[in-house]
Amino acid sequence: MAMGIENLLDDLAIRNIRQQTALLTEMLTAKGVPGVVNGGYGVFLDMDKFFEGVAAPEGEDLRGLGFVTELIHLYGIRCAEYGPHTFGTRGSCKMNLVRFAIPHGTYARNHFEYVAAAVAELYRLRAQIPNMRSVAKETTALPAVCSAMEPVYTAAGPITVA
Repeated sequence: MAMGIENLLDDLAIRNIRQQTALLTEMLTAKGVPGVVNGGYGVFLDMDKFFEGVAAPEGEDLRGLGFVTELIHLYGIRCAEYGPHTFGTRGSCKMNLVRFAIPHGTYARNHFEYVAAAVAELYRLRAQIPNMRSVAKETTALPAVCSAMEPVYTAAGPITVA
């Protein structure tokens, strides 16, 4: 915690984080990924813009969570869904985002290039990204932390990458 507070007060660390988020934002935008927002300490993708032009699934739309699942499954890249699964159903949730956190001093340019290439590939294959559904009754006030989910693939089946 002390390191975190120290980094908050370190102008060089703050400038470095902002440069890194700007770099990832630029790389994603250059690859044609829509809905990219530089959030200071992270980069956000607007999933509504990402999936624009792709028919929404019946029922609850949790394709943002499907994107997160496919990104870690296929590429080993972690990010977080900040949308209807995390904050509630689509009716009450105004956000449908995925966040890439950029911790201080952790990543180099080649990491961002890898992330941008992976996200661009999933954007190209976005019609195949599965929706997600709950497989167990939620018994907690924190469904995003304690829920059991499974992918609902399109007729094309799971995404495979070479």
